[in-house]
Amino acid sequence: QNLTISGEYTEVFQSINGCDSTVVLTLTVHPAYNHTDVAAICDGETYIFGTQNLTISGEYTEVFQSINGCDSTVVLTLTVHPVYNHTDVAAICDGETYIFGTQNLTASGEYTEIFQSINGCDSTVVLTLTVHQVNNHTDEAAICDGETFVFGTQNLTAAGEYSETFQSVNGCDSTV
Repeated sequence: QNLTISGEYTEVFQSINGCDSTVVLTLTVHPAYNHTDVAAICDGETYIFGTQNLTISGEYTEVFQSINGCDSTVVLTLTVHPVYNHTDVAAICDGETYIFGTQNLTASGEYTEIFQSINGCDSTVVLTLTVHQVNNHTDEAAICDGETFVFGTQNLTAAGEYSETFQSVNGCDSTV
């Protein structure tokens, strides 16, 4: 008999002396498993899959041994998510604060912050921050009686000290 299914089977053999020998066999056929799986890593990481060290997106096959000694084939679809390195520039006016991740910045310079991308991978951002000066300036002007001096939004006709806030070319307030 060629047996492929679990069950109880009987076979009669002839012994060395010519007598019948009846053998009852209980056969258990253990399953061989075929399984699919998915996994994801970040670029630069290694995924260990059986005997393979994987670093590139793709489909991989590995044969494992089940608890009963049968082959168990697993097909893995691996996705390698990118790690981002980004540069950015920003500008603020003197006296303001620029919030950059966990940092509160008030001085010009280059700053680095590591964020987490939507896929859970590190994303490094290097920020170049420029702090523009706020200009405070004092000026003098003279007019003749009866004339008008236009000073920003004000029309001045009397002697005195006046203040006006203008916006500099960088968008910062300048007080004159």
